[in-house]
Amino acid sequence: MMLGKVFMEIDENKDGDLTIEELANYMKVQIAKPEYEDICNIIKSLDVDFNGRLAYNEFISACLSKSAANNREYLLN
Repeated sequence: MMLGKVFMEIDENKDGDLTIEELANYMKVQIAKPEYEDICNIIKSLDVDFNGRLAYNEFISACLSKSAANNREYLLN
């Protein structure tokens, strides 16, 4: 699935930002029972502008950074 589609799927109210609640709702489908504290930590670690929400560019940047790190590790092994 394309990252933009994933973002739009998570962004329930379509305001262009992901809240803790939206991420939690999405993760409930993906993971049996995500921990609220874990979701807060995810948002906090990726929230570049410190507004408590993930904007589209923060989400995409985080996904691409993770992908690049995984590829680099794979290539080094």
